[in-house]
Amino acid sequence: MVQSKLTNQVHISKQSSSRQGATIDTFLIHHQASTSDDATIKMMVEATREVSANYTISNEGRLTLVVPEELRAWTSGSTDDGGKGAAWDRRSITVEIENQTGDPDWKISDAALNKAAELLNDLKKRYKIAHVLGHRDLWEKYQASYPTYCPGPHTVAEIVKRAAAHPAPAPAPAPKPAPKPAPKGTDLVKSAKGDGWEFNIPSAALTVRLQRALGARGRYKGPANGKFTVDTAKGVQLTIEHVGYSGPIDGDIEKNGCHLIQVYAQKFGSYIGPVDDRLGSFSWTGFCLGLERP
Repeated sequence: MVQSKLTNQVHISKQSSSRQGATIDTFLIHHQASTSDDATIKMMVEATREVSANYTISNEGRLTLVVPEELRAWTSGSTDDGGKGAAWDRRSITVEIENQTGDPDWKISDAALNKAAELLNDLKKRYKIAHVLGHRDLWEKYQASYPTYCPGPHTVAEIVKRAAAHPAPAPAPAPKPAPKPAPKGTDLVKSAKGDGWEFNIPSAALTVRLQRALGARGRYKGPANGKFTVDTAKGVQLTIEHVGYSGPIDGDIEKNGCHLIQVYAQKFGSYIGPVDDRLGSFSWTGFCLGLERP
């Protein structure tokens, strides 16, 4: 059973029928021609007259569900319009609003107008509402239903005005899907620091040089694209095995790995700086040079 979250009470009438596949695109407003919302609801539920609505609204702004939204209420049909009024009912959420006074003014309270405006905004969040019409509009614009004063000359315009003044909050954007993990071996390695040591990745230009040198020695199979990936780091770990590295080949270069990169750079390359576990461009340049030598 579909109903607005604004609903205050439910009294279901059996006077309803299928929408026959019609798409809801209209908010259709009637007044009850009655100063008793309770009597109108009772009439619909007990079927003392062949009429119903999806909702009624009382003078106090109480919203009552009478016909669930997925069903067509019997609000605007006529035996003399060739089925046009019934067709509008099938595509509409219909509401009957209690009057404060009867003929000739048929006044509607501020509370009822405000609740109708809230209902309109709620429907707009859930349906593509293209038409907001009063009962009298059906006849004057489409020759549907029958000639009527309902729901008064200014009621529809006032409800639309109030709905626009207090629009419903825009629905929250759908959460962005979690990023898919990069294929194994292509994650980018980040620089890291801790306990007096630093692992800083080389510049993009040095990384290209490093990847080419690792590739030439069969320790890296990825592209020479300057992105220091896990696979690049694994190639570095395979290289420092030649100076005593015995840890896992997992791409996680910790303090001992930084130390051995400098040892390798001193032993096989041109690095003459201190072995202090703090990698900089001179350490990486010496490391690359050691890889590039025959």
